[in-house]
Formats: sequence, structure tokens, C-alpha cells
Amino acid sequence: MVLEHNNNNHYHIVDLSTLGNILHLLNSLKNDPRYSLLRAHKVSHLLKTEASKHSADIETGRKKGKHIARVRDNLVSAQDYFSRNYSGFLNHDIIFDLEELLMGSSYRLPYRGENDRVRAMGYAFFYPRHVSSEMTSFFSDNDLTKNAVEKALHAHFNIARIHPFNDGNGRLARLVQNGILDKAGLPPIDISPLERGDYMDLINAAQVEHRDNEGQLKENQVKLYRFLAVRLLQSLKESRKSL
Repeated sequence: MVLEHNNNNHYHIVDLSTLGNILHLLNSLKNDPRYSLLRAHKVSHLLKTEASKHSADIETGRKKGKHIARVRDNLVSAQDYFSRNYSGFLNHDIIFDLEELLMGSSYRLPYRGENDRVRAMGYAFFYPRHVSSEMTSFFSDNDLTKNAVEKALHAHFNIARIHPFNDGNGRLARLVQNGILDKAGLPPIDISPLERGDYMDLINAAQVEHRDNEGQLKENQVKLYRFLAVRLLQSLKESRKSL
């Protein structure tokens, strides 16, 4: 797939046809007289609740009871923090604060060490060693990505790819993605636990490709971004069906 350049001479990570469909649906919703601010808030709340539930379930598997309830409560707290504090730019402080809230910690958790061995839900990923510098570079690139949809998907992949902490990275990646979308008036991307295998395989392939091609955008990353963009379209369609 050949992707178009944007005005900043960076490649679009989602094809322009899909981006156009997303914006068309969003504008259609906003211009529909039935879609009042109150109705929009209620629909958005329901979609975010479902997405948060699934995000927690993807990582916690069969764990139930108090553990899963605590994970979901922490997600809600972190979502609220992001909504109040994100102003269009990501930085180390906001990421540290989100991780603290997600993990229910009483102190700031550090980035993982260079030699820490981390496995993500049984998948043997090759995580970058120099976390702080990788995150700084990611923040800079994300700032240059002006389209909110691409900014959100870019954040999702790169947080998952860098895996900055010893735990909770998937939840963090999905939370930041959906928080950026929410700020732009877009619904969250909901990934069902039934899609867990496909989702993790896509991230794994995209990450290995990113490492082996020195960060250049290649086929497997495009597949992951399309997977996420299609689910955003599905969320918009669910919003429309609620009218």
C-alpha cells in the first residue's frame, strides 16, 4: 500500500479513503438534529464503558471478582485524569501519572529497566532497551501527527511497541488512544476479548517489522492501523444506530 504524504511531509498511517469515511460519519452525526449534546454524551458513555470493560478483560483473562473490578475502576480513574489533563500533547509526566492510576499505586512507578525481561500475555516481544529516549522520540513524532485519528492510533502502537512499564502497557496504550479520540469528539475503539489473538498477532508482527526496518512504515504496521481504524468506523456506526 502506498500512503499519501500529509502537509508536514510525514506519511499518513491510515489510507485517505478510510479517514474520509470516518470524518464523513462523524460530521453526519454532529449535523443530525436528533443527536443532541445530552444524547451524544449518553451514547459516548456507554461505548466507553464497554471499551474499558473489554480492555480490562483482554489482559486479565479469566480473573474475576475483586481483581477485575479493581482493574476497571482504575481504568475509569485514569480515563478521567486523561480527559482533564490532555491538551493535545503527550509527555513523560502524563504517562507516569496514567500508569500510577492504572496500577492503583500510591507512588510514581518508573519505566522498566534496560535489562528487565517482560512478556506480554504470553507473547515474546522484542522491546526496546532505552525506554526514556524511545518515549521522547515517540512524543515528538506524535506531536507532528496532526490528524486526531492517526495521532490516536500512532500512540496506541508505539506505547505497545515500547512497552515502557513492567505491567499494564496494553491498557495504557488503549486508554491513551481512546482518550485522544474522545478529545476530538470521536467514540472509542472497542476491541473484543474474542479478537485478542488477532489483535496481539497484529501488534507482534508490526513491532518486529518496525524494529527490523528502523521504524519505517511497512505492511504489517499498516494492517494494524487499518484493523484499528475499521473498529473506529464500527463505533461510529453504533453511535448512528442509537439515534
